Amino acid sequence: MKQLEPLIAKEQKLSVDYREASSAGDTAKVKQIEKDFEAINNTMKEDVLIVYVKNNPASPIALFALQNTIGGEVARRWSDLFLIICRRPIRNRKPGWRCKRL
Repeated sequence: MKQLEPLIAKEQKLSVDYREASSAGDTAKVKQIEKDFEAINNTMKEDVLIVYVKNNPASPIALFALQNTIGGEVARRWSDLFLIICRRPIRNRKPGWRCKRL
């Protein structure tokens, strides 16, 4: 997904910064970088993967994208999308077997 490319580039730069800060013993910078990583991860989930699932619920990739967003608050906020996907024929495909439990 092209929308992920700038976010991945930011993560790669943060990885370099994280290693440098960690090696230098700069705990304040390390904590800030960890927060930045979390913000990027949330953006990936909310603005890219969830949007893809909403726009392409019948896609086999939609279930994979949604599985990558499930967890904590995101799972509670987007459980309706999971149910939409589970009602589709994808639930009979190998990655969709988990939906059968719903």
